[in-house]
Amino acid sequence: MIYIRGGNKQRRELVKRIYDDLIPSLFQNSLQKDVYVILRKNLSVDGYSGYDLDENLNICFEVEINNKLNEQEFIKTVLHEFRHVWQYHSGLLIHYTDGNVYSGKTYPLDFNYDDSPWEIDAKKFEDFYVVYLH
Repeated sequence: MIYIRGGNKQRRELVKRIYDDLIPSLFQNSLQKDVYVILRKNLSVDGYSGYDLDENLNICFEVEINNKLNEQEFIKTVLHEFRHVWQYHSGLLIHYTDGNVYSGKTYPLDFNYDDSPWEIDAKKFEDFYVVYLH
């Protein structure tokens, strides 16, 4: 299930539409964890995603999106961050305090962000699916 807060009604509906259109095929209906999306005005980056524990200590996914982005960048960022949710869910991407593991390979925390394979994958995904959504 998805929970969305912040932003205006139009932005929340847009996130829900992307989720409803994309998540069943991306996860092949296997996503059993909740996704919390927060639309923030004061986010210093375009978006952020990760996983955490909910109030019942169940693993859930958290996505934060910069609500000040124009519509095109907002859509691309939602797609990008949902791809990271898929990477976490599938076990392809795992965050540790001292680095990340992607596809079985360890990357230190100071690894160049733009060169990280999980970011390259998410960028390709957003570029491909932004066409599908328009």
